[in-house]
Amino acid sequence: MFRIGDLVEKHTGDYRAPGEVRAVFTVWDGGPTRYVVRHKAEGGGYFCHIYSEANLRKAGLPREVEGDPQPDA
Repeated sequence: MFRIGDLVEKHTGDYRAPGEVRAVFTVWDGGPTRYVVRHKAEGGGYFCHIYSEANLRKAGLPREVEGDPQPDA
C-alpha cells in the first residue's frame, strides 16, 4: 500500500516512469484501491495517471527534489 507523497515507479508494461503518489481512492466502497501518480513530462510540466498497486513499486529518493539538492552517497 502506498501513501500520498510516496515516491514510486510505474514498472509494468511497455514503459517505466518515476513519480509521486498524489491521491489514493477506491473505485467504489470496498472496491479496488487506485493511485493517482504525478509524473514529470519530458518537455516540462507534469501529468497524472491512475494505477493499481500492482503497477507500482517504491522508488528511491531522486538526486534532486524541487530544487533541494541531495548530497552524493
